[in-house]
Amino acid sequence: LVGYAINGSIITGSSVSGSVLGSLANVGGLVGKSEGSYISDSHSTASVEGRKQVGGLVGLNLYGAITGSHATGSITISTPTAGGLPIDLGGLVGNNDNGSITDSFSTGSIVAETANNVGGLVGVNKSDSSVSRSYATGDVLGKDFVGGLVGADLFNTTIENAYALGRVQLVA
Repeated sequence: LVGYAINGSIITGSSVSGSVLGSLANVGGLVGKSEGSYISDSHSTASVEGRKQVGGLVGLNLYGAITGSHATGSITISTPTAGGLPIDLGGLVGNNDNGSITDSFSTGSIVAETANNVGGLVGVNKSDSSVSRSYATGDVLGKDFVGGLVGADLFNTTIENAYALGRVQLVA
């Protein structure tokens, strides 16, 4: 729907279906990169494929807020077109950096056998970010830092009233 939402953009009551294919970074079912934006009551059923910062709803949530939203599509990594390890894949958000996620969920599976920071809801949650009253139910497959809810949680974050139900599998 939106490649780059910036500086106070508001996306509400919106939805996407089908598939989204990105060859590199900031790939999301609804928004590729959300910077300082507000997303509410929105959802994506799209399958999403990318390399870095890939999410069922948002690829990169930077200083943004997501509330009452969900994603149900599957997440996979794309065939390498440039160097670098696949990283930051999440059922809802790939990279939540100084962002907030509230009352949201994801149900899609993630198949990323060569990727790091892979989570059922969020790939990496970092730098004063928060996740609250949210959950993930999809199965997750990744290489390193793999979690049912969050793959990696770094630098003064908060996770509260959240849970995951999917199967988690690490690939050696």
